[in-house]
Amino acid sequence: MPDNQSSSNSNILIHVLWTAAVVAVAALFLWPVFARMVSINDSVPNGRGQFVIGSLSENFVYWWSNHRQFRLIDILGGFLTDPVTLDARNSLLLHLPAIAAILIGMWVIIKRISTQNKLVYPIAVIWFITHTATSTTTWLHATLAQTWCAATGVWLGIFIWNASKDVLNGQSILKHIAVITLLCILGVFTKGSFYGWCAAGCAVVVLVSSYNWLNHSKDKAVTFLLLLLPLIIIPLSMIYLRSKTGGLNLIASEGGRYQPAFGLNMVRNAAISGLGYFATGPVSIARSSNVSKILRLVPFIGILACAIVSSLPWLLIASKKYIWPHHPSGRMVIVIAIMSFLGISATIPMQHTSELYLMGPNIGAAILVGLGLTGLLKMRKSNNIKPGTCIIPVNIALALIFALVISVISLFGFISRANNFRITWKYAKQLNNEILSHLAQLPDKPDNIKIFLSNRCLQGQVHSQYVMPPAQALNTIMAEQWINHYQSKHKVQIVIGMPIKELSPCDLVINGADLPERPFW
Repeated sequence: MPDNQSSSNSNILIHVLWTAAVVAVAALFLWPVFARMVSINDSVPNGRGQFVIGSLSENFVYWWSNHRQFRLIDILGGFLTDPVTLDARNSLLLHLPAIAAILIGMWVIIKRISTQNKLVYPIAVIWFITHTATSTTTWLHATLAQTWCAATGVWLGIFIWNASKDVLNGQSILKHIAVITLLCILGVFTKGSFYGWCAAGCAVVVLVSSYNWLNHSKDKAVTFLLLLLPLIIIPLSMIYLRSKTGGLNLIASEGGRYQPAFGLNMVRNAAISGLGYFATGPVSIARSSNVSKILRLVPFIGILACAIVSSLPWLLIASKKYIWPHHPSGRMVIVIAIMSFLGISATIPMQHTSELYLMGPNIGAAILVGLGLTGLLKMRKSNNIKPGTCIIPVNIALALIFALVISVISLFGFISRANNFRITWKYAKQLNNEILSHLAQLPDKPDNIKIFLSNRCLQGQVHSQYVMPPAQALNTIMAEQWINHYQSKHKVQIVIGMPIKELSPCDLVINGADLPERPFW
């Protein structure tokens, strides 16, 4: 009877988790549709640049030759946005297959390492969907490269894994080398940070080869090292081509934040990335002076809870007081953690980093959290330990507490980002509509028009790509350039700040008084 009751409870839990996972995925894609997702800030050049530069092929050539960052999928996403209304909801269609590829890849990995995958997988999916990087990248069309880069990186790891199994079985790995080569070619065209995934792959290949070598399988170790060829040659070939024929040969293209530097910035970026690895909470409030100190601790509490729950089951079984039946291989879990975190290695030397670059590492973190919570639920006391007197076993109580804390903070973070995105989208739409409506009412006589944005349009906290002042949301530099191309009868200049001299009858002043206030939670 107890076994039947336990099985019934497990089935109920699985159904609840799967329902929550489906709701989370649906919310990720349906909410921005209903909230009317638009181009903001760095996304605006992709959506409006097409009409300033030209056709899709002309945009490809322009971005290849004039920018250090060449991202095919982001350029394509720009052509799915409306340059007049800034409506960017169609770009979600390009995010969808990448997220699907990631979720399928997670299922393949979890099924291979855990017999309790029916519990681990939905937990990992829910955590991945609510992670800061997932919603932030999915709700921007200029970050399509992030999701596609992550998807390619996950499958790169899977095929390296496949190759390692074939090597151990004495089979040829030529087919795996071919697939890995194709993935590397696809990856370097998604985003420059894919070089980090290649570096992660190299680390895993060397690690596995060293293990084989130490276990007296020198031939297998040497054979497996052949995987280094595509992982090294493809990225270096791309760098060479870009430096000889593309924008990589420009000394100061796209500002300083993408320029490599080897100093304290690496320490700062590594620290931010390390904290962000387990970040699902409202990270935008962590450095805000507009909220209480206690509330500012919430993101860090979530990070700490996820880090603890990911390691606690392993510590408990190491203490010999608990048994985790059919637990996954510790070596494989370590490899997953290394592979996922090293995926950001290419961004550590940059002048600037953000949670956007954790799209990919959050996949490994999601698997670790899923394994950790499931491990706590499945544990039982060792036979040589006397039964405790508490009604609820300690491990079950810990699992419930951590699950509750992580769930509440993750939901808090997801809703916070959704609300902040909604406000930022409203900023861009409202400013854009006021400017275009004003221009549409002007007489046909050509004139020099000034659009003044008041100081109210410059105020507000700046965090990542979704918490920003109204003027930044619209990207006034690109707005001015596009407007002058969109309508050539007037010469439009967007001026930041209130006018000093007397206004012309055709000028427009936007004081921003009716823009929504941004809550800092």
